[in-house]
Amino acid sequence: MRCRSAAIAIGVGVLLWGGAAPAQRVDLGSGSIVETVKKLNAGEYVWAPEIAPEGPTLLIVNLKTQRATLYRNGIPIGASTVSTGRPGFDTPTGVFTILQKHVEHYSRKYDNAPMPYMQRLTWYGIALHGGHVPGYPASHGCIRLPIGFAKLLYGSKFHRLRMSRGQQGIGISAAGMYAQLTTGKPVQIISRTGARTPAHYFEVQIDTKKNEPRIFEQSRSSGKTIAARR
Repeated sequence: MRCRSAAIAIGVGVLLWGGAAPAQRVDLGSGSIVETVKKLNAGEYVWAPEIAPEGPTLLIVNLKTQRATLYRNGIPIGASTVSTGRPGFDTPTGVFTILQKHVEHYSRKYDNAPMPYMQRLTWYGIALHGGHVPGYPASHGCIRLPIGFAKLLYGSKFHRLRMSRGQQGIGISAAGMYAQLTTGKPVQIISRTGARTPAHYFEVQIDTKKNEPRIFEQSRSSGKTIAARR
């Protein structure tokens, strides 16, 4: 099954079931997703879609903290611990399109290892899937999720996923993706390195199939000139 309406950033991994702690859903209670995600133990997750029932969604995975947060309309509605690529099998960063989805899937590259609720990100083996989440990077590049969270995520219609190395919050890259998702228009960027240096103006849109930027317009002049032109 192919699915070209979504995007994501992730990697491939073998599932290690022996001795794994069972996936556990944590009750949100009176706290927030942002507060709860910091307290999650390995294999735990929180899911509260009723906080924002409708709107475009964005999944952000932080490689440093080994956490994933799902946003809907910019509001966190779910979070989980993850296990990404171990040394030598780095999980790629960026924004990726979901190419394929299988409830039951097995790795062709790593000894027919099970990859339940697989959502493929690349054709060379990178995917989101359920698996053993020990609390540290342990996969061959995939993003492993607790089985319960993987199943819920598989059934949800999230639109984008972004991978980052230690950045907290949505960040400028994901904010640009969110703007592109909700408006369908290129992102406008004005950048300069100093008060006396020329300003650079760009209109950029990310090609999610190739995971690369498309520059529609580029110019260089004073900031005032650019601001007036906009």
